[in-house]
Amino acid sequence: QIELVPGLFLFPDLPVINPEDTHFERFFTQTPEGVIPDIFNDELAIVLIAENTYSVLSACSHRGITNILRTIGNCFHGYTFKLLTGGFHIHNAQDGKFGIIADYLKNNLPEQIGICHCTGIDKYALFRQTFGVRVFYNYTGNTFYL
Repeated sequence: QIELVPGLFLFPDLPVINPEDTHFERFFTQTPEGVIPDIFNDELAIVLIAENTYSVLSACSHRGITNILRTIGNCFHGYTFKLLTGGFHIHNAQDGKFGIIADYLKNNLPEQIGICHCTGIDKYALFRQTFGVRVFYNYTGNTFYL
């Protein structure tokens, strides 16, 4: 990870620990050798540290939100997980993909979870049903305070 300014970290290396929580289907990239499947080696996540808490901002989490959270969590032992906001890119996935994420979050639950559009409104409803009021739908222009 790279500390951009005090308390703000960029994670440019997000290894795939659990390949069951990846979302590469139907994505390709052009290379000098031709078109190949895109495994999103360039995916990033941002972490904000404040008062012994950490908050995670992810994009579509193609490499898997559980993989991203495992990588980040290993860097901030002893910190309280305050906020997770991002997309989980499971809008077209079977409920099993939801289960992988939900099972992980049950043991690593942040105080708030901001679900973004590529998770899918149906999967947002499952997260809300499973984790209650700590789950909110995050949208463009939404403002929240940490």
